[in-house]
Amino acid sequence: MKKTTTLFLLLVIGNMVLAQSNCQNLDFEDGDYNGWIQEYARNAALLSGSSTHSIDQIDTSTLANTDSSFALNDIGQDPFLLNYGHQLPLNNPYSGTTALRMGLGKGINNPSAQRGAERISYNFSLLSGQQIVSFAYAFVQQDPSGHQNHEMPYFAVELLDSSGNQIPNSYYFVTVQSLSNLFTQVAPGTYYKNWAKVSFSVDTLAGQNLTLRFTNADCALGGHWGYSYVDFICDQPSLQLVQNSGSLNLEAPEGYMSYLWNTGATTSSIPITNSGTYTVDITSENGFTFQLDTTISIATDINEVRGEDVSLYPNPASDILNLKSNETIKSFSISDVTGRFVLVDQINAKSGMIDVKFLNPGVYHISVTSEGLKTQTFKFLKR
Repeated sequence: MKKTTTLFLLLVIGNMVLAQSNCQNLDFEDGDYNGWIQEYARNAALLSGSSTHSIDQIDTSTLANTDSSFALNDIGQDPFLLNYGHQLPLNNPYSGTTALRMGLGKGINNPSAQRGAERISYNFSLLSGQQIVSFAYAFVQQDPSGHQNHEMPYFAVELLDSSGNQIPNSYYFVTVQSLSNLFTQVAPGTYYKNWAKVSFSVDTLAGQNLTLRFTNADCALGGHWGYSYVDFICDQPSLQLVQNSGSLNLEAPEGYMSYLWNTGATTSSIPITNSGTYTVDITSENGFTFQLDTTISIATDINEVRGEDVSLYPNPASDILNLKSNETIKSFSISDVTGRFVLVDQINAKSGMIDVKFLNPGVYHISVTSEGLKTQTFKFLKR
């Protein structure tokens, strides 16, 4: 009996440890606030007499609202923005089924801002090998005329060490003034920022206990509101090899500011037709850049695949795939890696030519049924 030689794909992820954080309910997937500490406060930036904003200027001694300042969302669109013909998902579109809303906002039954502020924090530990902490967020706010940046409604995030000290480069502060190019105007003086991912490096903090803290605040003068959506991302970033409609694509995690592949591509996904090492530099909107790489090996040195009685060639194939057998070939079927049939036909001869020009590049299975209803299955690559 002759051995059947098959086309194979080998995917190796390098330069990024695919560890998962000690997530528990960091991503709100339990559907509750278990593990989180909620605080209601006022934006006390001006009360402190400072002309620059600091997260420590949140006065947690004065409660501004009830617990309706926080809400967990799963499906649907932001109701306020829908009134203006804009869609903003209530949930993180990149992962999970639940996200948090912080702040009331005019569109969510808040008659006046009154310097309201919300803070929520979570203590967690990093696993060995974890290099990145990531979250996704969206923000809706008014842009008060004449306000300075530290007086604006804002969203902020920070990481604290076990002593309560801020981790360097982990503080991220967002207003429509600080990131005006990323906001969309929906009405005079009202803007929103769509969902995006933000990451921080924690590669020197493995095994440490950290506190993740999100803050949402209305303006410091008391007349303008802001509210945000936020979700923690538990999985570490990785590259995924995906076949869509027969084509092979290498996909980086979506939602970041920019991508630069070693192929020159600047999209989050690239088509794969050849073996090689693929590298992508991913930049988060806070300026942090990290790199993912993978080596993909596609066996292309196999010109002919042989089974017990059937051979097919060339492999890879671009236009025509030839079948040949010592017995009469009754029929064949071609399916993609998801099992979806893309071509089924009869031959009723000992050889045949199959037109595969219409197939997208990628890996396929071909099942060949010979006389006596004996079926053999092979893999081949369409270029």
